[in-house]
Amino acid sequence: MTTRITIEFLVPPDPFLDDDMRNPPLGVLYLAAVVRQEGYPVKITDLRSRKPEEFSNLIGESDVYGVTSTSPEYPMALEIARIAKTKNPGGCVVLGGIHATSVPNSIDPVFDRVVVGEGEESFLRLLKDREAGRPGSRFYRSAPIHDLNALPYPARDMLPFDSIFSRNAFSVGG
Repeated sequence: MTTRITIEFLVPPDPFLDDDMRNPPLGVLYLAAVVRQEGYPVKITDLRSRKPEEFSNLIGESDVYGVTSTSPEYPMALEIARIAKTKNPGGCVVLGGIHATSVPNSIDPVFDRVVVGEGEESFLRLLKDREAGRPGSRFYRSAPIHDLNALPYPARDMLPFDSIFSRNAFSVGG
């Protein structure tokens, strides 16, 4: 039996939000569910509400790192990618999310691969290329998913309760 490559999704903090824990990282939770369903060892490291000096102690050693990013989070995503490269210099660091989709050709080369658009099928294709030793391409794209019922439920169980449920989301001023 061959050992599968390991995947770690990294959720960057958003320093521009008053409470960056307010919304769960649903895109990453869906990707983790799809990757897990395919039998890959996967974990999610939630760096929201963490200080940059804590990142190095929280990011593990994985074969593939998936980083999500909006445009305001992109500088933080760059820092996270650089740390991931020090954890595993031979690892593959992938950027996905709305920033990668909006401006794919201006993504820093610290990211080995860029997932443009919906990532469920693209990311699996990327993993299969990596596992087979195929070089793949820098950009991975897939057609939009029309049957959302075909996706597994988001992997909420892979994060602690405080990462998927914000008490601040349901109250104002106490």
